[in-house]
Amino acid sequence: MLVSVAGGVYLWIVALLAPCSPSREAVEILGTSWYEWSPTTRRHLLAMDAHIAADATPLFVHRTDHAYPWTYEAPVPLEQGTPLWEHVEALSHEFYELELPPEGIAFLCRLFDGGIRPQVVRFLLAALPSQLTRRHPRSEAHNLPIQPVDPPKSAFPLHSDLFRQALLLTVFHRVPAEETGGSTFLTTEALLRVLGEVPAMPASVAARVRVFFEDRDVDYFDQLVDVLYHPRHPWAAEVSRRLLAAQHRTQFAGGEGYVLNDRQWLHGREPQRCRVEPDRLCRIVWDSASTIERTPITLSALG
Repeated sequence: MLVSVAGGVYLWIVALLAPCSPSREAVEILGTSWYEWSPTTRRHLLAMDAHIAADATPLFVHRTDHAYPWTYEAPVPLEQGTPLWEHVEALSHEFYELELPPEGIAFLCRLFDGGIRPQVVRFLLAALPSQLTRRHPRSEAHNLPIQPVDPPKSAFPLHSDLFRQALLLTVFHRVPAEETGGSTFLTTEALLRVLGEVPAMPASVAARVRVFFEDRDVDYFDQLVDVLYHPRHPWAAEVSRRLLAAQHRTQFAGGEGYVLNDRQWLHGREPQRCRVEPDRLCRIVWDSASTIERTPITLSALG
């Protein structure tokens, strides 16, 4: 549940996050507001630290016969009724009750401040999927790794992951000190407007892209990337150029990040001078109570 407070900022009553001012000069993207862990969330994270070894690292696990075979899991079993289980369970409730502001995105800061170790946040995101999956018959959640990439291939153009789960939380950990590897964003509505302005793209193709976002029962990631960017398409170069001109950019530091509705927003990564490592960030995809029913969204930009 959320309510509007002064200045149009939204405050989550289920206290996962609390509104704040960014700790540095920040780029405003379509009025996006900044949030930090709420006092309740901080108390849980700090209490978890006493039960997590200093060198605890989430397990990199391969799941056979799974749509997303590679994942991270908690490095120790969570036994029901133990203090660690109780803290993760309480936080899973906060994640499940999350409602995003109407714009479908929020920026996050100070996630590692106040004595919160990055390892504890990584542990939480690895432990949450098993807790969240129990909350609803259709509930799924995944803590998915990113692939290591050398600098020449470090850019990732605007895209949506299009998991069947709607929400994506990304927490940056080890990011390069220099101003490279910035994060880019664009609304899905803006994408559809751009596609409607590309003469070489048939209207039927642009309409199919809209279906990729509206149909939440299928993961269309591969099809989306192919349609937008594969060089065999006569429209690909112009689409890339127009999206680069339309996108918004910001630079996240360690302990910052974002949470967004992956069906409402595209996100990407600019090239960086050093290798992209798996510990650049940690992330989780899941459905909250407000997105679990997978009600098809309707996008209007193409009429």
